Amino acid sequence: LCVTAGAQVLRRCVPGLRLDGIEPGSWFVLSFFVGAALYGLLMTGIGMVGLLHLLPVAILTVPVLLLAPAELATPLRAFWRKVRADFTGLQGCHWWVRFHLAWCLLCIGVMLLLSRGLYPGSTSNDVWAHYLPYYREVLKHGSLLPNDVWYQFYISKGAGLIHMLGVLSDLFAAQLVSWSFVAVSGIIVFQLTRRFAGDASWALLATTVFYTVYRGTFFKSHDCLAAFIAFLVWALIQIDDRHGAAHRAFLVSLGVVAFC
Repeated sequence: LCVTAGAQVLRRCVPGLRLDGIEPGSWFVLSFFVGAALYGLLMTGIGMVGLLHLLPVAILTVPVLLLAPAELATPLRAFWRKVRADFTGLQGCHWWVRFHLAWCLLCIGVMLLLSRGLYPGSTSNDVWAHYLPYYREVLKHGSLLPNDVWYQFYISKGAGLIHMLGVLSDLFAAQLVSWSFVAVSGIIVFQLTRRFAGDASWALLATTVFYTVYRGTFFKSHDCLAAFIAFLVWALIQIDDRHGAAHRAFLVSLGVVAFC
């Protein structure tokens, strides 16, 4: 949803922008964070006026989801070609090392999804005493304005994506939103490590370690905020290498995410 929305907005805001001018990983990260920022702002806005109900949320999401298969097809094909190129030419132990690192990364990513993104196993007291009661009141009334858990308004009113997915699913939606941000942050870790180490194997190892040691509280909006900050750092590092439409796309993305 976020990638599709972000890609559509970037194409319309940056004339001449082409996917073949940006590698698939960077395009995915750009699109995801732009879409996440816009949806977060949009859902916060309709939540402030008390319209955070199923019908308005469905109207704002279902058409975008219908565009997702066509939008994701091209970058996924480009990503697969990139993966094949990273393994082409490797022989012997070098191939096996990179293969096992990729397999470890896939396994730990799935484990992170199962243990933190789906299983509600948070041991943080304020999750059960503050955050979830506030989310429940938001889903009940369709409004982000101060309610019985009034103090949480000042912390979670801007968590638009969490409230949006809560309307579409249930009270525990926050952890899946957080996992999505952490998963895309892993792409940032991979790209930055590869940029400075110059080797995909080191980048796979760094990303695996990142997923292994990350200990965020997935029921809060803190992980999303941390991911937004990581994106700003990543984009500022990347922007010097960009020219033309790609440079303007990074500028637009920086502005939207920073504002959010």
